[in-house]
Amino acid sequence: MKDEGHGESEKRIFRITLRIVFFYILIAGGWIFFSDTLIEHLAKSPEQLSRFQTYKGLLFVIVSGILLFFYIYGELKGRSIIEKRYENEVRLNYERMAKTLDSAIRSISKILETKDPYTQGHQERVTLLAVAIAGKMGLSEDETECLRISSMIHDIGKISLPSDLLTKPGDLSELEYRMIQTHPKMGKDIVDEIDFPCPVAEIISQHHERMDGSGYPYGLKGEKIHLCSRIIAVADVVETMSSNRPYRAAVGLDEALEAISKDSERLFDPHVVEACIDVFREDGFSFGDNT
Repeated sequence: MKDEGHGESEKRIFRITLRIVFFYILIAGGWIFFSDTLIEHLAKSPEQLSRFQTYKGLLFVIVSGILLFFYIYGELKGRSIIEKRYENEVRLNYERMAKTLDSAIRSISKILETKDPYTQGHQERVTLLAVAIAGKMGLSEDETECLRISSMIHDIGKISLPSDLLTKPGDLSELEYRMIQTHPKMGKDIVDEIDFPCPVAEIISQHHERMDGSGYPYGLKGEKIHLCSRIIAVADVVETMSSNRPYRAAVGLDEALEAISKDSERLFDPHVVEACIDVFREDGFSFGDNT
């Protein structure tokens, strides 16, 4: 597609250049024909003829320059108007697609909540915190948007798990815990075929990885874990510990922040942990009434 667009651009440039050259030839040919005829009638001596020829050359440069200016200006202005219309259409189409994608992402997120009502709003709250952390860390607009999309559906893999497993009170058996550990990989498989503008599937699959390699499903370490995944990991733990679950009551925000601080570097990216704590302590971030 890129080569085709480049080729089409070259063709447009060639056509414009050809029209300009043709226009110039018309000006030059017409000028030479009519000016020579006029000079022959006006010149009374060889000296006058020589002087008129000089004036003719100067006038040709001036007149042809002015005409070419207005012709080229008209061509470029017309082209600019067309391109602006095209850019506006592309922008409007992109905005419509972005809104559609955002609606689809929110719908996907809501689907999971029907299976696990205890985590209603969990992915949305994780997203709010993750985006706030991204702002504190100075992530670009594109990186933040990628993080937002990934956060909204980071637990989508749980849709493949039995509802009674997700809502089970008390401790999980070893087998049940292993089943839970499959959800990041299942999430990746679910969204892998969706053409997201960034590596959403990869980020989803890594949000339970830990800095020391003790996470799952791949046992990745350190910076081999995508930065967005490292941010979601911290936001996910803080939100989860701050909210009630069927297997325990909420432990509170202070204990959640203390926990990630204690496990900074070993389990969580220390830069992300620092930004997360600053978001709450300095910026006054709150989950609102949903916790």
